Amino acid sequence: MLKYLIVEDEIPNQKTLKNLLDEYCVNIEFLCFAQNVEEAIQSIDHLKPDLVFLDIELQTGTAFEVLREISHRDFDIIFTTAYEHYAIKAIKYAAIDYLLKPIDIKELQEAVHKAHSHQHLQNFHQRSEKLLKNLTSKKEEQVFALKLSDGFKFIHPSDIVYCQADGSYTQIHLVSGEQILQSTNLKEYEKMFHEIGFIRVHHSYLINSTQIDRFVKGKNASVFMKDGTEISVSAKRRDEFLEKMKLI
Repeated sequence: MLKYLIVEDEIPNQKTLKNLLDEYCVNIEFLCFAQNVEEAIQSIDHLKPDLVFLDIELQTGTAFEVLREISHRDFDIIFTTAYEHYAIKAIKYAAIDYLLKPIDIKELQEAVHKAHSHQHLQNFHQRSEKLLKNLTSKKEEQVFALKLSDGFKFIHPSDIVYCQADGSYTQIHLVSGEQILQSTNLKEYEKMFHEIGFIRVHHSYLINSTQIDRFVKGKNASVFMKDGTEISVSAKRRDEFLEKMKLI
């Protein structure tokens, strides 16, 4: 049974989220509401929840102030927000769930299901520390979390050679030669990494431009990565690739 609390400064949103959880999610137990940073810190440290729904923008500050001040950290978290702004990327990098308002029922159920599966990991402390560091770090210094069966592996995006679509999953190929399958589709990684030199060269491939060894022109254009992998550059994406690589 997951014990949860809701940190939300607007009473109608509090009631809406709790009603959705009561109706559509199982094996969860409500603890309390908190409306501001101070109440959130006190409630989390005193009640020691397994799961916290945390609104990013609060009356007296932000969710990140809560994370900096709490003592109890053995819980999972689902951010809730009406705004998809800069912080969302940092949240994704830390492999922490978030829900955009108005909250979609299916996405809520999936997030709660993930929280159930994470309950034995007790590693939110590490992920929250990475999240807070990413919020103040330069893009190239940010740390990215890859989900493993027993936890998470933290890497820099520069450790990735390329990402390969595998149905609705993505195979992450690392400089070390390690391959890690993720349950996130390639389009999501394209959104996360496009500002730091990753280029979608094919329907199935997103490559790290710093890991390109050479480019072969012609009708069947391709790139050779530094690990020796040859990857086709599709005709549909060739001009974009050449432009980003400043080859035209």
